[in-house]
Amino acid sequence: MRILHLTRDLPPRVRGGISVAVGGLVAAAAPFAQQAVLSFDGWRPRSSGPASAAERSVTPQGVPVLRLSAPAHLDDAARFAAELDPELVLVHHAMLFEAATRVSPRSTRALFVHVLQDALSAARGLGTHTWSAAAQQAALTAADLVYAPSQATADALGVPCRVLPHGLIPRPSSVLPRDPDLVLCVGRFDAAKGTADLLDAVPLVLSARPGTRFVLAGGLPDSSKSERRWIRRWTGSANEHERAAVRFTGWLPASEVAQLQGHAAVVVAPSWLETFGLAVLEAQQAGAAVVASDIAAHRALIHEHTGVLT
Repeated sequence: MRILHLTRDLPPRVRGGISVAVGGLVAAAAPFAQQAVLSFDGWRPRSSGPASAAERSVTPQGVPVLRLSAPAHLDDAARFAAELDPELVLVHHAMLFEAATRVSPRSTRALFVHVLQDALSAARGLGTHTWSAAAQQAALTAADLVYAPSQATADALGVPCRVLPHGLIPRPSSVLPRDPDLVLCVGRFDAAKGTADLLDAVPLVLSARPGTRFVLAGGLPDSSKSERRWIRRWTGSANEHERAAVRFTGWLPASEVAQLQGHAAVVVAPSWLETFGLAVLEAQQAGAAVVASDIAAHRALIHEHTGVLT
């Protein structure tokens, strides 16, 4: 089968779980399907003015990639798609669905639901009438096929769909000494990701185990102002001991995240909302102990000997 993926920020450019998930999916399918990827990097559909040229590359598995950054590149994208003549266009972000129709109008169009936009908007207190939520509803109606990464997501969508779980690109095995006092959290800063809940728990943990250290590896790679606001909010409310116990690393390369996951005593995943739970899977791959919020996506990954749900 010939598959064209439309996504945002394909690795090595990583801006969150969708990047990791699509990178793993493309790598896993490489032996079985002819693929190409249109990666809309830092995409702003309403941007105007001159843009740098679209960039061609290949993945480590030899899959062709065209990286776009502006609507001016859509003609380049259409020519790139024509070279593959895909049977299936797999769209990994609903806001790219209109672009899929433009670059390959005769192909079967599928939507992969990595994020439940209505639920995410509600968790952020935004209601359900956001631009992203509207785009997802329109794409769900227009798509020929819908894929979900977990049964929990399929059930939440309430539309006919196929479950296709995420995977991870294998990492080189390494044996690192575990730091018994290190607690790690990886991912974006967001209320729905449980960032505030984790920071609220820091004083409680320190009162019971004063030597504990927390590393928050992540942030908001496309909004440094919002990331700094999260950090200022924490430092303004914490005492000296609490501030000294927490380190914000900023957004890190995957290799550095893997080292931290291999070194930490515990990896926490406090999300309120996940469609799959890649942070849990990555921690398990690194052999870390996992403490995760008790949500459906995490329950599918964590069992008696693989972590704790709380």
